Amino acid sequence: MSIKKITQAAMICAISGVFLLLDRQSAGLIESLFFWIMPVPVLIYAVLYGARDGLTLLIAQTLLAFLVATPDKAILTFGSSLIGLSYGIAVYQKLPIRLAIIAAMVTSVLFYYFTMLFFASFFGYDIYKETDEILAWINGFNSTEPVEPWVRQAAVFLAPALTGILQGVVTHFLAVVLLARLRIANLPSRIWGRRKGK
Repeated sequence: MSIKKITQAAMICAISGVFLLLDRQSAGLIESLFFWIMPVPVLIYAVLYGARDGLTLLIAQTLLAFLVATPDKAILTFGSSLIGLSYGIAVYQKLPIRLAIIAAMVTSVLFYYFTMLFFASFFGYDIYKETDEILAWINGFNSTEPVEPWVRQAAVFLAPALTGILQGVVTHFLAVVLLARLRIANLPSRIWGRRKGK
């Protein structure tokens, strides 16, 4: 790796470390508000330098997260960096933009399912019970009707999928704005359909 690559990677890791420390001091408030932008640093680095260097940054950022943050935040940092890496590699390889978006969406969905199951088994909470409480809150606290089993199963299945798809879309639009502002790449903002000529 060149000096420029190492310096940029170290700067990204340092900023991520400060972000995680501030998040720990705020009891997770910062991460809950700004989780959508966490894939961006690795995304930009992967667009600039490709898969191998992007993966190196991802590993370094994850190891730093385990040092300065709680284990659950470190896992979330790894997952968000993986989302950015998948999108960044697709852009670096000059694949169609819809493939980059699909890569980010698929990675997001798989990561959300993994974290849901992993955290449920690690912390010992019942996914269906938590879902029942959320659905009861949505329906109103005065509702005495039990939640239908199919509604509960659909909510458990669809929530990570829809969140992952939304994460992929947000990642794309953040990449379009930031890569254009940094003069790295001009990506089409339209997700589907042909881009109109300038």
